[in-house]
Amino acid sequence: MKPTLVVALSFIAFLTNLPLTFSVDQVRDIRGNGVFPGLKYNIFPAFGSKNSGGGLKLAETGLSNCPLTLMQNPSRQAHNLTMRMIIPGISTGIIFTGTRIVIKVIDTPPPCAASPDWLVYLDPETNKAGLGIGGPEGHPGQTIFNGTFHIEESDHGYRFVFCVDGLQACSDVGLLDPRKGEDGRRLNLTRTEPFEFEFIETV
Repeated sequence: MKPTLVVALSFIAFLTNLPLTFSVDQVRDIRGNGVFPGLKYNIFPAFGSKNSGGGLKLAETGLSNCPLTLMQNPSRQAHNLTMRMIIPGISTGIIFTGTRIVIKVIDTPPPCAASPDWLVYLDPETNKAGLGIGGPEGHPGQTIFNGTFHIEESDHGYRFVFCVDGLQACSDVGLLDPRKGEDGRRLNLTRTEPFEFEFIETV
């Protein structure tokens, strides 16, 4: 059996051990305003959480010469990605916790990115489920996990959750410890310590 397939199957087993215990509340930004699809947002670590540093960025990792990997900036003063969330299908137009969303990077995407949408793929460097953009074309030879994101409340703010299609279980989005030579922390799926954040609306 190919090593990548073994890791992918292990990841699926890892997901199925996580229960679905979610509540439903309207998602709000740092000012208490509702978070709505189509508006522009930055995210920053939630006050009081264990997460430090800044917002998100795209970076080149591994052997790739295209910045498709989602990472957290080490500094809050650095330029941060702006994102927009879309609710697929028919909806009320309000983002609640548990609402399925498509997350899009709306800063000028790199020319090598076939899609601005967030995705989850098997990172061959870390053997973990990493987050990026670029569509399957941007991650040749890597396993792409089909699924959906949504938002849940955490102790100090919010967290992103990813659910694989066809499975009644999900995983939080967290951060990897910084790797040698990388200026930031990669986003990945975790069941230990989620990345807790707050939304800040931008123009």
